[in-house]
Amino acid sequence: MDLESLFQSRQTISRGITNQAQLYREQLMELIKEPVQNQSLTASPDMWTDRYRQLSYLGVTVTFVDLHLCFRKFTLCCRSFPVELAKTGENVSKVLKEELSQYGIERFDAVYWVSDRGSNFIRCFNLNMVDPIFCFAHRIHNILTITFINKKIDGHFNDEDIEDIPDNLGQEEFVGDEYMTLGAKRVFLTINHTKTLVRYVKQ
Repeated sequence: MDLESLFQSRQTISRGITNQAQLYREQLMELIKEPVQNQSLTASPDMWTDRYRQLSYLGVTVTFVDLHLCFRKFTLCCRSFPVELAKTGENVSKVLKEELSQYGIERFDAVYWVSDRGSNFIRCFNLNMVDPIFCFAHRIHNILTITFINKKIDGHFNDEDIEDIPDNLGQEEFVGDEYMTLGAKRVFLTINHTKTLVRYVKQ
């Protein structure tokens, strides 16, 4: 037996992955056609940075209730953000339009949007004349952070401008603070553990 016949070349594997991705994309397009037509599809974009390779990514999750009253959730896309582009609202809008068009969604107002209050997302939605629903969990996260550790992040944190707490604020810097109550320390540890879990899931 020819051993080479047992293993596919990287070109063959690459083509197979591309073809499979296109197949799943077409199947997903068919699934979301009805909710898009009835304006009952919700899209949730998110951006994050791989701290090891310093690459930025953009992902979009869509949710809807189908004709059988079943809640459905899919990842519409997860792609690296072009390194040559600044992460401005204009460029975020451009990349989102590229991804949406692959599923036959040509207008931002064809879907509902839920996002954090990152300035680039706010700018993107303003450019496209849509009024998003801002993520309640993200707002609570920011309120708790400012409430319990605001003296450490003054000048670094602005809920309107960035998506998360600065990564250089480590939990050991605050847990030993003699002015923090035990309850505040527990909340802070929960915030940090949550951030660690989110980073792990996004890898």
